[in-house]
Amino acid sequence: MTTGAKSSKARRVKESLLLEMTEQRIPIGARLPSESELMMQFAVSRTTVRQALAELSSEGFVAKQQGRGTFRVSPAERRRRGGRSMLVGVWFNWPSGPLYGPMLDGIRGELAHWGYHAVLEGGLETGAEREGIRSLIRKGLDGFIVSPSSDPSDSHEPIIEILEQGVPLVLIDKRLPGCEADLVTTNSRLGTEQLVSHLLGLGHRRIGFIGTANVSTVEERLQGYRLTLQKHGLAVDPAWTRISDEVYADHGRQAAHELLSLPSDRRPTAVFGANDPIAETVADVARGLGMQIPEDLSVVGFDAAGFDLEEPGWLTTYAQPKYRIGQQATQLLMCRIHNPAPHIQTVLLDGELVLGGSTAPPRGFAGCGS
Repeated sequence: MTTGAKSSKARRVKESLLLEMTEQRIPIGARLPSESELMMQFAVSRTTVRQALAELSSEGFVAKQQGRGTFRVSPAERRRRGGRSMLVGVWFNWPSGPLYGPMLDGIRGELAHWGYHAVLEGGLETGAEREGIRSLIRKGLDGFIVSPSSDPSDSHEPIIEILEQGVPLVLIDKRLPGCEADLVTTNSRLGTEQLVSHLLGLGHRRIGFIGTANVSTVEERLQGYRLTLQKHGLAVDPAWTRISDEVYADHGRQAAHELLSLPSDRRPTAVFGANDPIAETVADVARGLGMQIPEDLSVVGFDAAGFDLEEPGWLTTYAQPKYRIGQQATQLLMCRIHNPAPHIQTVLLDGELVLGGSTAPPRGFAGCGS
């Protein structure tokens, strides 16, 4: 048998064992099958088995204990020995969705240049972040890229656990209070300034804002909203702002009803939804109240995620550079893995204002020349 054939068989044994470790069929601390058992399982020679085990040992996945056998080591022990899995854990709440799908493409594209692969977990239901990230932690990966859940009930304990274990972590989109980790996100204040300035340029002076409480990106967009109005000498009426956990539960439906039920002389002529689903909900509520978009109410969102499949591109929004976010987060993580930096880094990326048919001058506005 040629050397190449032996190497190919050893690689097959090694990859099969790695898969069993990833899927927890060989959990951390467990003994691997004996050499004889592996010979029978894969129909290979003892030399091939020993070559596969030697590679796993040199990469820090397993350790031989004299007289006891070969055991899978913990991630902390593997890092202490300098071994790597060449796998990165990724958690998104909607990994195939229009917002996170392109980010994942950016992650995978960049990982390929480094010879790494992504192990993906995700889920929209309550508790999915906790279960998904803990599942990734058990796999003993080299690092993590996480977009934290916006669900108010999530405590984000597994994310803190990753940092406490000293495993490299990069957050995408949102920062977390008390979580000292690298972050790659869109420049929300700049995007908000462009959206609000667009509405002001159309003649709107009563602009509402609806967003979810305790989400860093929403807080930054709210700050940008207030600062832009103040810069133009306009007061920020508290009655036009709705920030609460309930907005997460119903995408702002109740908040939109409250805003649009104000007397006509105090009702906003435009509403800023802190993300596209909120903006689309606002428009739906307005139509249900007999209002026309944009003649009676202009609506803007943030993300350019294209959630409305019936009429894509109708919404004026701020497009996040989704692919670049994933790419930049991966580059930052690789720096953490291969060349740990002494300081936490925050990378803000510029997006693009996308004009749709959801905005127009307020009804009766004649412009500066009137």
